[in-house]
Amino acid sequence: MMECMIKSKKENKVIGRTEVSAEIAYTGATPSNDVVKKELAQAMKSDESLVVIKHIHGIFGEQKAKVDALAYHDKKTFDLFQIIKKKPKKAAPEAKAEAKAPKPK
Repeated sequence: MMECMIKSKKENKVIGRTEVSAEIAYTGATPSNDVVKKELAQAMKSDESLVVIKHIHGIFGEQKAKVDALAYHDKKTFDLFQIIKKKPKKAAPEAKAEAKAPKPK
């Protein structure tokens, strides 16, 4: 179970996005970016694909975290301002094992 409370919103009309600071309360391990993105999009009543999580800062000794995020108004501004990573993420361990396996002759 996770609870999301938005602390502040700053409307950046020039760029076409909303800059958000929120606090989440959770149980167990710190939630992943995808889980926080989904929860924050629901709290803001925004499209999940237009929300970008910048930072999740865990609060020591508590099951809370501070979140910095951006919520774009439309897909065009999202594509214009978000940088696409050129390097793909590392392959899964089983994919590496298959690549190292000797090939039959």
